[in-house]
Amino acid sequence: MFRCYNGITISQLTVPMDATWASVILTVVLLLTWLTTKLRDRLSHWQKRGVPFVPLNWRIIIDSLLSRKYMNDWWMEVYKKLEGHPFGGYYNYVTPMLMVRDPEILRTVLVKGFSNFHDNDFHMDVSLDPLAGRNPFFLKGERWRTVRSQITPAFTSGKIKPMFYLMTEVCQEMKTYLEKVSPQGPVEVKEMSNKYTSDVVASCAYGIKGDAFTNPDAKFLKAGKNLFKASGWGTAKMIILIFFPKLASFLRLRFISKEVEQFFRSVLRDVLSLREKSGIVRNDFLQLLIQIKAKGQLPPTQQDKLANENIKKLPTGENTNYGDEDILAHATTFFLDGYETSAATLSFILLELALNTHIQETLRAEIDAVLDEDQGELSYDAINRMKYLGMVVSETLRLHPPGLSLARVCTKACEIGESPGPVLKVEQGTVVTIPINSLHMDPQYFPDPERFDPERFSEENVQQKLRFVYLPFGEGPRQCLGMIQFVISGARILMSCHIIYWYFTDSARKYINSVHDPPLANALVVLSSTAEDGEIEVRISVGLQVRFGPNEGSGCYSRLKFRDHIKQEDQVSHRY
Repeated sequence: MFRCYNGITISQLTVPMDATWASVILTVVLLLTWLTTKLRDRLSHWQKRGVPFVPLNWRIIIDSLLSRKYMNDWWMEVYKKLEGHPFGGYYNYVTPMLMVRDPEILRTVLVKGFSNFHDNDFHMDVSLDPLAGRNPFFLKGERWRTVRSQITPAFTSGKIKPMFYLMTEVCQEMKTYLEKVSPQGPVEVKEMSNKYTSDVVASCAYGIKGDAFTNPDAKFLKAGKNLFKASGWGTAKMIILIFFPKLASFLRLRFISKEVEQFFRSVLRDVLSLREKSGIVRNDFLQLLIQIKAKGQLPPTQQDKLANENIKKLPTGENTNYGDEDILAHATTFFLDGYETSAATLSFILLELALNTHIQETLRAEIDAVLDEDQGELSYDAINRMKYLGMVVSETLRLHPPGLSLARVCTKACEIGESPGPVLKVEQGTVVTIPINSLHMDPQYFPDPERFDPERFSEENVQQKLRFVYLPFGEGPRQCLGMIQFVISGARILMSCHIIYWYFTDSARKYINSVHDPPLANALVVLSSTAEDGEIEVRISVGLQVRFGPNEGSGCYSRLKFRDHIKQEDQVSHRY
């Protein structure tokens, strides 16, 4: 006998309950069927179009999610499997991507056909993340063109040169730091390089004394560490931001945290107020941004005119929308890009010199010779005469590029390739990958690619190199011109100041089998950003220690003189 509820027996309730569950199960089955069909359709994208492709490797996805491997491993695997093809398809998680291997087709994507591939495949909601959202790297279309025209003149050699003396001041502080810590044992070069770059950027961008070498709680150094600190959630967040932008927007994820944003807002407010009250006009990046706001554009320096580096100016009135929020965003971008990119590059230069002492000696001899020619005076022009130093920096950027790949979106359907070779009609919305690291490690272009050999970039050899296989900062209109000047100048100045005084020796050689196979137990996952036009990529930065010893044969650091004293208006405004 069944109990009744409001006159309805349990047996009478069974029918509608069974129908409800049946509906739920049917809905789930239909949804799974739809998802499976969509997934199968996606994973047959290249096969349907007759394009050579590499099937999705689920192991790579699982390993990348667990941080056991990184996307660069997948790109390298795809690159090798597509050998013999100028281009081919692969899957970035489940998204169809087109990888280009042929230098001439790369030229089409990056330069000749730039109007069809002018946007980077990254998305940032400016309303959610107002500073990162205004970074030129994330901007698209006409907004990118306008901002690019506004800020590119701020990074020409004529604008970077006045910052030379600000950088050398930090180098002298670094010398004092090394004299104190080097007798105590090996120095962790990434940490030291972060101190150097945080102080250089604080001075060159904001006119602030960073004090990273004397104050363990230096605020700029702390801000950089907070932004790039490694953690399980931090790594997962970056993967979502980079590869799943719609999910990132739904979860309201930000690249620049509110804490870091508030720090830079506070800094900029205080510095602008100080300059307005005191009338300080300083040769730094912030002053250039202030000029852009006031005048709409930057006038070229005489050196810019000689080098023909200033891009075509915008018509009068087109820049009138450049305001305080843009100043804040681009000053913050300068810090984010200069801090980590420069520090990583400097760390790898020191590592390679420590592992290759004969190259270190050759470089030291060149720097000594140039200083002898100039009676011990170090100037911006002098470091640019150090050709072997430039070769060392270039080879470091080949082995350890700041960005491991570029990703461009096809904004207008077009064809790539030429007969009699394969020709492909690229559909609008297709993401094209330029595998920077894979090209740099291709023995077809760089024989014995794992060997550190600056001679690859001698004047004789450079003439033989294909332009579109060496891409540490990209190429074409979206090439990261700013970081080229700033990173390379910072590296040249640091090495010129210190290699005459220090020997660099590797204190952990027995633990290193290959520069490209570091001890993962000591690995630190960081976000390496190349600013406007390089790839943002989660990669490995290993804690490597280098021992610094005095170079007894060079005399001493006191032989080094700087051609001009820093002008009064170029002195650091204040500590923060």
